[in-house]
Amino acid sequence: KKWSKRKKAAYSGGLVLDPKRGLYDTHILLLDFNSLYPTIIQEYNICFTTVQPGSTPPDGGALRYEMPNKDGGQGVLPKVIKTLVDRRRMVKQYIAKETDEGKLNQLDIRQSALKIMANSMYGCLGFTFSRFYAKPLAEMVTMMGRELLAKTVEVTQNRGLDVVYGDTDSIFVNSGSSDYAEAVKIANETRRELNKMWRLLEVGLDGIYCPLLLLNKKKYAAISVAEKGGKIVKKKERKGLDIVRRDWCKLAKRAGDKVLDFILGGDPVEEVVDKIHSYLTQIADDVRNDRVMLEEFTITKGLTKAPQDYSDAKTQPHVQAALRMQAKGNPMRAGDHVPYVICEDASVASFAQRAWDPESVEAANGAICLDKKWYLESQLHPVISRLCAVIEGTDAGRLAECLGLDSSKFNKAQASSSSRDMSGSAFAQQAGEVDRFEGCEKLFGMCTDGLSREFSGVYVKEGHKLKSGLTCIDSPGVTFNVCALRLQCGALARKCISRYQDGWMTCGDDTCAHRTRNIVCDVHVEGERSDMGLCCPVSGCSGRMRVEYTSEALYLQILYLKSLFDLRGAQSKLNAENRQRSERNMGHLLPPKLSDVEVGSLDAIWTDCDNFLRESAYSVVNLSSLFSLTAQADEAD
Repeated sequence: KKWSKRKKAAYSGGLVLDPKRGLYDTHILLLDFNSLYPTIIQEYNICFTTVQPGSTPPDGGALRYEMPNKDGGQGVLPKVIKTLVDRRRMVKQYIAKETDEGKLNQLDIRQSALKIMANSMYGCLGFTFSRFYAKPLAEMVTMMGRELLAKTVEVTQNRGLDVVYGDTDSIFVNSGSSDYAEAVKIANETRRELNKMWRLLEVGLDGIYCPLLLLNKKKYAAISVAEKGGKIVKKKERKGLDIVRRDWCKLAKRAGDKVLDFILGGDPVEEVVDKIHSYLTQIADDVRNDRVMLEEFTITKGLTKAPQDYSDAKTQPHVQAALRMQAKGNPMRAGDHVPYVICEDASVASFAQRAWDPESVEAANGAICLDKKWYLESQLHPVISRLCAVIEGTDAGRLAECLGLDSSKFNKAQASSSSRDMSGSAFAQQAGEVDRFEGCEKLFGMCTDGLSREFSGVYVKEGHKLKSGLTCIDSPGVTFNVCALRLQCGALARKCISRYQDGWMTCGDDTCAHRTRNIVCDVHVEGERSDMGLCCPVSGCSGRMRVEYTSEALYLQILYLKSLFDLRGAQSKLNAENRQRSERNMGHLLPPKLSDVEVGSLDAIWTDCDNFLRESAYSVVNLSSLFSLTAQADEAD
């Protein structure tokens, strides 16, 4: 069965750097290579006539190719591309001087056509069905592109500048300056230093942004700043944001545009947050009180085939609307764009099956009502919360409150996302113990005065002295009930084990936060199969399901409990601290005297925790099991 219309990339493409997400109020420089791939072909003379095959790898893999000799003659491809690039450079010079809008459009079309022709030379090398197909040459071009971008980042950082993002042939550099002229000066100095390294490759200044809202890879919005005719001209630019896509209603796009205007307006963050909150409160009130036109709620999506040919029609809202339109005598076919709105229907849980065409809703005269909560929760909130994800002073829960929604759902999703970001074996191994156990649930025990207090460990600091952790510092003469503490420690460990075994999974998209214990075994979108067990089952959500309470989190929790009662570990830490105090000519900390009963009780609870850990396979690597398949294969041979 054919699962996907798109094949996996046959070779590695361009280098994309992880963005440093945030709102930047200083001038950001966009430096990019002019016609990177075509120029690489010229710079390194990559052509069928110049590249010679090298040796065959020992493993029998693909034939390797060696970079052309610089002393050789110019190849055919570099020669053709040079002609196209020179013509495009000439057209761009005309664009810089032209002021007439009509002629500007003509020149822009011309330079775009020349750019496409030059880039198509590289594209033909990597396209399987091209008459000029040569995968090794295409791989060579992209490999050099990755090396060049990495080198550009290195040189820029060595100048003391911060690279906040990079993609294939361009980098975003934080100039650190609020002055436009100073930013241009920094850009030109950086360009000159970079361009010294190559003969033909050239880094240009493609734009200056202030401010820049950087949300994710290929997702950002900014105000571009440029000087034309002695005046500073500003223009809003957006790339990859939800508000430029068709699968959001007009209301969501309008609200997103307005919020983006607030964010990029240049006001202090506190004022921006207040404006956003007030605006969302007003728009939610307008929605609930029918002050928004029906067309504002309309979503449009195209059909890739006839409505009746969809195997998953029940999960596709535009298909459901198309089927209803078809039933009324309106022919619907592949390529048609279907408008639809989501309406209320208590008998149907799936929002897709509650999709109607706007004409039917208007003709019903109130019999079919819009699902206003769905629009606030699934259209407005996702768009706004993603735009505000890096804005200090607000979060998904607060935005939900402004829209009149239950904030607990979104707060929980955000907390889950934060915990996932803080987890990870590398972080746990490198961080100190305080940071390592930061996300663990604290242990509270009953004291002899009947109150519950947090148990902090074997030794507790009180000023410049150490006291037994079994005594309550805030209440002299009061101690922890050791029997109760042992029971409560065991109960907490078993509760965490039970939580892990429950196997709850949450959607990684914080705006969805769908929870389930079911493993999604076979979910795919039309024409494209997803990774099994990972795709969110909610229709229209592109998030991935993640385990709420991981095996690592459980392991760290029980390890934390064990560390609280570790006498030998506490003594070792004390010795290390006393060595540091000696180096600073400070007096030693003396451990408190513990009775035999206290020592025995602490050891008993430590043993309980150790037994829990022994039941966990998280930190154990069974080498005999790991290499059993290899051993079996060797025996078979």
